[in-house]
Amino acid sequence: MAVYDVDIEQTVRAIWDAMLDLPLERIDPQSCPCDPSITAVVVLDGDFDGAIQIGCGRAMALRITQAMFANDEQPSTEDISDALGEVANMIAGNLKSAFPGHTSVGLPIVAFGTDYKLAIPGARQVGLVCYLSDGESLRVALMQQEQQNS
Repeated sequence: MAVYDVDIEQTVRAIWDAMLDLPLERIDPQSCPCDPSITAVVVLDGDFDGAIQIGCGRAMALRITQAMFANDEQPSTEDISDALGEVANMIAGNLKSAFPGHTSVGLPIVAFGTDYKLAIPGARQVGLVCYLSDGESLRVALMQQEQQNS
């Protein structure tokens, strides 16, 4: 278990229960079938430098978007981007309290597709929690920038 897994779990559960009301089962990251085709990232800056990343497939993104907007219609790409960006932003904003000192939350960035590699140079993973919701997976990772000596 990584350093911030408990904090991630509590934060994701609170957001899911309050806003999305979708089933959510935590699973072992080693068995997570998540092959994200949509990734949302929020950069954290301050005493904790890093980023929160959420990744899921299109079907999970559609379910999150429909639950967030309380609408069963087919959401647009912009709606999906808004919903996943907002979920990542809420996770990042709530996780700030777990970090020492002051940390600011940046704007969400959302990427679509599978033919890319997302890297945060000099960062290491300090949290990873994976979930299933009606057979669809969601991956939540927390990265922290390694301290650099000046």
